Amino acid sequence: MGMLNALMAADSLDKLSQSFFSAGNPTPGTGIASTDAPTSFSATVGLINIYNAADPANGEHHRVIPIGICLRALAVNTGATSFVLIGYEDNINRYSSGGTALTENNLYMTSQTGWTTRTAKAAVHFGVLTLAAASASVKKVFNQQISDVIYAADDTVMIWFGEGATGENGNRNNIVLPPIYLGPGGNLSIHELAASQSADPGFEVDIWWAETGHDSILAI
Repeated sequence: MGMLNALMAADSLDKLSQSFFSAGNPTPGTGIASTDAPTSFSATVGLINIYNAADPANGEHHRVIPIGICLRALAVNTGATSFVLIGYEDNINRYSSGGTALTENNLYMTSQTGWTTRTAKAAVHFGVLTLAAASASVKKVFNQQISDVIYAADDTVMIWFGEGATGENGNRNNIVLPPIYLGPGGNLSIHELAASQSADPGFEVDIWWAETGHDSILAI
């Protein structure tokens, strides 16, 4: 079952169409710094953190479901002939400090009277992130090499969760990762590992996800 089919099985078309979100770097053409030399793995240093802030005590039972991530290098990541992303799920908010809080945008648009843009439950951070220590429930969900060459400016990686195109097309590399579902209080931290890197590539980033559990505000 594809990701969209799985989402449709969990929510109605009305709710789902109003519940897609995106977040990206604030200034087009200006990248966000990541760790200069991530030459060894650190559980408390991250590149991306996605936390589902839904609170069941307030009747919030939303799920955050990542769909895709686009990373475009704006500079050479000197020396890094291998660039790996490692993902961990946890049941606490791992974000502590650093990086950039990405502004979430609801992707539904209408001129209908009564529409109020939904507020995302996902809190998304990108850059040089300091993360809290993992809980006893932490689990590794992927460990994928996304590049085997030194990045040049405009090299792009498209990451799809659950399904999508794979392989290289010019300066674009397509990667598929497993489907991720974050329930209330769920957290996905993504860590970079580039054994020979001495300068970060200054990524532009776009992240897309869906959320289930929002009420349908308008019928289509």
